[in-house]
Amino acid sequence: MPRKQCIKNGIADTEQHIKRERATSNICTAQALLATMSGMFAQYHGPEGLRNIAKHIHNAACTISFNLKESGFRQLNSVFFDTLKISPGIGVSIETIKKLALEAE
Repeated sequence: MPRKQCIKNGIADTEQHIKRERATSNICTAQALLATMSGMFAQYHGPEGLRNIAKHIHNAACTISFNLKESGFRQLNSVFFDTLKISPGIGVSIETIKKLALEAE
């Protein structure tokens, strides 16, 4: 049986077991499935793979941070991994940003 099929079957079996034995709601089942998927993701990529993914995410955040600062925006959090808190600047409302973002979708 191919590796992907084995992983898929293993997750399905785990979900069914949880549904029968312990689940009191779909939320419980969803949380267990998420935990199983997270564990399998980590195992598949391994320590070095996870480190590379984390570096890629942080580098992207650093690039965005730099470009926003160069464009005149003020970053409110100096320590970050993947989340930036940016001040929109004088004369720019959150509603304007929200409107532009929705129009860009």
